Parts: sequence; structure tokens; C-alpha cells
Amino acid sequence: MLTNRFLLYERHVDSVRGMKKSVFLIFFCLLFFVPAHAEDFEIPAAITAEISYLRDSPDADLKQRLESLESLIAKLRVLPLLTVQEALSQSDLAGTRTLDILQQYSRGIIALSDLRTLPLAQAYSLGLSSQGGIYEMLAERFGLTMWPDAYAQFKIDWHTEENHTDVFLRRVQASGKPVVFFLPNKTLSYRGKSITVNELKWFLKDQTRLRNVYFVFGAYDLISPELEELRAKAGLSRDAFRALFMRALGASESSYDQML
Repeated sequence: MLTNRFLLYERHVDSVRGMKKSVFLIFFCLLFFVPAHAEDFEIPAAITAEISYLRDSPDADLKQRLESLESLIAKLRVLPLLTVQEALSQSDLAGTRTLDILQQYSRGIIALSDLRTLPLAQAYSLGLSSQGGIYEMLAERFGLTMWPDAYAQFKIDWHTEENHTDVFLRRVQASGKPVVFFLPNKTLSYRGKSITVNELKWFLKDQTRLRNVYFVFGAYDLISPELEELRAKAGLSRDAFRALFMRALGASESSYDQML
């Protein structure tokens, strides 16, 4: 009888140990494999006042605006910040010789969430020039020098300079400052004219040119069509949206706050 009870006790202990292991594994997976999200943030005062106004209004149309605005803020609070692996899986560079070269000779292949950990003040930024203002927001958030400002700094006119990409990038490289290059998902497969593609080709012509360049994946699709649709339905100006978006990127305030 005592032997049977002892065996039952051992099985119970083993069962509890198994449950503990399962809980630990679940916690480990949640900690390391769930995609990162934007930090929780404080809503700018002007938008908080707008929310209060909409809540107090009996107007049905304004209630719909409020619903869209609250949905927009909720989505920004869980804005997905892809890991490098996730971002690369969406890129046409995945599995290519070009990516191998970038990984071997550049300063780093990184995701957007990695930018906050790097000393990038006054680094030059390339790419993303027509993506709904995200380029300007990222430049402000991380203290990067945007390419139009860099062209002006070097006194290069891209409208009149015939080979402006080569002239510009040689000046950037000679400065010794880091370069943050935001790459689109469709780089190799893009068939139209693109300064971004030409700039990437310039770096690839000489592998020594890559040594001071960070290549960032996962930034181009950060402002989804769904977010833009909610912004329009909420009646938010683009500056108000960008003020919110900057908070989602971890900024305590931004230049867009002054435009509200």
C-alpha cells in the first residue's frame, strides 16, 4: 500500500514538474518570438482635447469620427516593429548574393527597432523619400540628416548636376559619418527609375563603400493603408497624425506638436 502511494506521489510530482516546464516554455516563446510593438505613449494635448469634444457631442457623424480616432490610437499602440528576420522575409533581397554582400561588408543589417540603440546623431539617411512622411519622421526621431538637407549642405543641385548620385555619395562617404539606408521590400525587382536603387548599386560597386552603412529593413510599410484610412475617417490632419505617430515611435514630443 505504501509503495502504491509513493508511486502516486512521484507521478504527481512529475506532473507538476511537467506543467512548470510547459509554462516556462510558453513564457519563453512569448518573450522572444512575439513581434515587438511600439511603446505605450501619451497622446498630444490638442488631440486629447479633440477626443473630449467628440465624446461630448451628440452628433452621430462626430461619434463616428471618435470611433475611427480611438481605433487609430489603439492600432498605433500596438504598431508592429518587425525583427530583422521578419523584415527580410518580406524583402526580395532574401536569399540573394546581394544580401550576403551587405551582411558581410556593411556596418549592419538591422530592423527599425534597432535604431534606438545605435549612436546615430547626424548620420546621413537614404531611402524612403516618398512614403507618407515616414522618412521625415524617422529622421527627426533618430536625429538623422535627411538627404535633401545633405545635398544642400554639400551645395549639390540634383536638378542640374548630371551625375549627382555619384558626386553626392562620395561627399557623404568622405565625411566619415554613418549612413542609415532604409531599403524597400522591392529593391531588385523594381523596374522603374529609382534614386534609391541607383544609390544601392553605387555602394555595391565597391565593397569598401559599405563599411559605414547600416541597412534598415521593415520601415517602408510602417504606415499601412488601414492607418491612412482611419486617419481620414477621424478627420485628422496629416500633421496631427504624424504627431501621434512620432509618439508611437517613442518620441516624447516632436516638431509636429507645434503644428496642432
